[in-house]
Amino acid sequence: MLHLFDQLLTPAGRVLLDPVLQMFWAFALTAARLAGLFATGPVFGQSVVPHNVRVILIVALAFVLTPISSASATLVVPEAPLQIVVPIALEFGLGFVLGLGVMIVLSGLQLAGQLIDQQLGTAFATTINPDLGANISVTGQMFFVLAGAALLVMEPINGDLLLLSALVETFQAMPIGEAVIPRDTAFVLTGLVHKSLVLAVRVAAPVLAALSLITLTLGYVGRSMPQVNQLTLGFPLRFCTGLFVLGLSLSGILEVVVDAVPEALGEVQKLF
Repeated sequence: MLHLFDQLLTPAGRVLLDPVLQMFWAFALTAARLAGLFATGPVFGQSVVPHNVRVILIVALAFVLTPISSASATLVVPEAPLQIVVPIALEFGLGFVLGLGVMIVLSGLQLAGQLIDQQLGTAFATTINPDLGANISVTGQMFFVLAGAALLVMEPINGDLLLLSALVETFQAMPIGEAVIPRDTAFVLTGLVHKSLVLAVRVAAPVLAALSLITLTLGYVGRSMPQVNQLTLGFPLRFCTGLFVLGLSLSGILEVVVDAVPEALGEVQKLF
């Protein structure tokens, strides 16, 4: 065994060993970029996907994508520990930014749900969202689950495949081993926060408009007939009206989500 190890350290042995080390290094860089996407992606990064399943998916996809990612890359196997940590961190950060951009836009749905619940009077019934580790409203949680389901069945390509195809395209723009975090990343993510707020307003607008009309009507009734109990009449009327309008607008909400996700991916892809 020691004799075989000594042969590998000779110049002739290094000639045989270097291709193996280069392929393993390409595999590690590809897996790091996938891990960044799986850490924050809206489909892969949710806590309902067990960690061992994520690791298996990352390793399996890295095996498949390594020949593609290494085709356009000129890799040099690092020798110092720092030369290993920095490229791995940059590859992870690239995938992380790609998934974070989509999650920022989808977070607007949770804000829309909180706005709706505050007007419906159901804001007190908060639930724990394990994906964010925070309390969110019931409607916000419903929007988040529906958005995940819509991404999995969106056309013409499913959302999970859309995320993976966007990641594969980054291998051409930034080959493995050459990944960097562009300077405009903060500006692009800030723009996505603005789009997230716009998405929240668009989603909550129908329900908020209907509840505003109910409030004005109740105010007019209370002014005309002071003997009417506004609390007894107002709460069930606002709640039923809000649920009715919300049910009618669900299909439109899902269409907005399906349009917003590819747009967010396009904005992040422009960085690379």
